[in-house]
Amino acid sequence: MSTTISVCKDERYWKKQQLDEEMPQIRHFHFFNRYQRDNHFTAYCVFGRSLQIITPQDNRPGVCYNSGLENKMEFAALDDVKEIMDMYGRVVEKVNTTSVRLGWNTDTYPDVSFVKNAIANSEMCILREDGRIIAAAVVNHEVNLEYDAIDWEIKGPKEKIATIHAFAVSPDKQGSRVSFAMLADIEDHCRANGDLAIHLDVIDTNIPAYKLYTRNGYTEKACIQMYYEVVGNREFWMMEHVL
Repeated sequence: MSTTISVCKDERYWKKQQLDEEMPQIRHFHFFNRYQRDNHFTAYCVFGRSLQIITPQDNRPGVCYNSGLENKMEFAALDDVKEIMDMYGRVVEKVNTTSVRLGWNTDTYPDVSFVKNAIANSEMCILREDGRIIAAAVVNHEVNLEYDAIDWEIKGPKEKIATIHAFAVSPDKQGSRVSFAMLADIEDHCRANGDLAIHLDVIDTNIPAYKLYTRNGYTEKACIQMYYEVVGNREFWMMEHVL
């Protein structure tokens, strides 16, 4: 017997057709991978922390498989500053030698004062594995003025529109399920906080980040020029996820 999962109308949802000893292995797949077998489009896909299988007849959640990452997102404390900055340093060292060209510099952004301020405001989110910080991001409601000109689906109130800054995953964990799990936890936090949507920007060379967001239901609303001190005037994709 083989495991097949057929695509429903919405590619985020899957119908479980057969179940055997291979099924637990699904939790190790973090990417979208679709192929054809026996006249069925079949796929393994993890959205956030889990693979949700929805039956097309009633469109209700069915079986849900955990992504395998045990720890949940938490808010950082001042004792975490050095470890967070060390992680950002490794990320900057790697990413600025690639085509992504974020332009980050830990002397400017994300710097120590940025991290400490985020911690003081309970905005510095981190994810640990085996006690080690493997992902970090700042979640708040502070955006550039250029956001006001975008035709968002959810336009306000502004205090109910969250945004994500300085989202980074430790280089040794990039290409794994960590970014999906961290993003899912951030979204859960925003929902619990009463936020209606997440608006964010992705610099136009950061294809991995763009793919992460679109695979998790974020929609590109525009591509505009915007100024940030650390990178100057660059083009950014403006992304929205309705919660």
